[in-house]
Amino acid sequence: MTCRVVPTFEIISDVDAANHDFVFSQPVQVGQGLQIPPAEPEREIRKIYSRLDAPDPQSISVVGERRIGKSSLLNFIYNRVNRRKYMSHYKDSIFVYLDFQSSADFTVPKFIDFLYNVLRFEGRASVELSDYANGLDWLKDSVRGLHESGRRLILLLDEFERITRNPSFDSDFFSFLRSLANGYRVAYVTSSCDELQNMCHNKDISDSPFFNIFSNLPLRPFVPADAQKLIEEPSAAAGIPLAPHAAQLLELAGYFPFYLQIACSCLYDQLAEHREGDVDWDAVTRTFLDEAQPHFEFVWSQFGDAEKENLRNIAVGGKISRKLAHVNEDLLRRGYLLKSGEDMTLFSRCFRDYIVNVDKNGGRGGKRFPFAFWKRG
Repeated sequence: MTCRVVPTFEIISDVDAANHDFVFSQPVQVGQGLQIPPAEPEREIRKIYSRLDAPDPQSISVVGERRIGKSSLLNFIYNRVNRRKYMSHYKDSIFVYLDFQSSADFTVPKFIDFLYNVLRFEGRASVELSDYANGLDWLKDSVRGLHESGRRLILLLDEFERITRNPSFDSDFFSFLRSLANGYRVAYVTSSCDELQNMCHNKDISDSPFFNIFSNLPLRPFVPADAQKLIEEPSAAAGIPLAPHAAQLLELAGYFPFYLQIACSCLYDQLAEHREGDVDWDAVTRTFLDEAQPHFEFVWSQFGDAEKENLRNIAVGGKISRKLAHVNEDLLRRGYLLKSGEDMTLFSRCFRDYIVNVDKNGGRGGKRFPFAFWKRG
């Protein structure tokens, strides 16, 4: 079986500065031995593995904003080396990684077909598979065989909302998945940008008891200590420390790992090329925006009217309506706002400038800078 190539959004540090020490958004083959950066969410990792390692493994729904690192987390959980580190039952566990990011035409037969092939690859000769032509009956028989042999099955389901929103998957399918988890050593780890019950194609699906088997695990932006680690440790190991510029990086990008990684890469590139003299922060900002602005545009398009109104008011220093206070609480929780005393600010000065300019430019937040900043090879 050929493993699917999926994106990760960490900065990866190499020792050789000449080969560009920070690689952003580099495609990584699933299972090739990913190494997480120092700021990877250790608490969340331990929580997931402890639930999967329980006598009866427990299902988890990982929920977080776009580009918050959900796929990277699932890749880490899938990695065989990491299973050995965190699990006592790793030898008895079969992990299957299913990525639905580009699978709009997925159907139940395709799901079964793909799962069959992955199980053959993952289980190798130690798994007795029933006649695969029998669809869901085959899957149940195979899971029963795994259970009776003392094995457990862990399904990692990336972008699972593409299944819950897909009319090809009815309530009977989700009831079937629930029955496997309730009857055998089967657990699911899903990733989605919202709680799964809010992302279903009809009410029968959202009311399904399938969702009751999950505990939610929210992924949030970094806390200051983790952001500081991401800025300091990989760059110091690579020989071009970014620690003296931490305050400027956080002002530029905030605490979202994705944007902070872009900012670190932009600054690292400039310092690698211009070892002498002061940092040209205008140039760093331009290269940051060249990558970040398409994501700003997408994020802005997903906000509701009340969220946009509040963000506009905060961006220009205006008053915030008390009747919309609950909106700000949600934006704070999701990381788009930061609070200092009684004051609120946008998470990034670039995002603030984008919002100020967005209405002046027909829905686009200002000029795009048409040059790339990555060195290849």
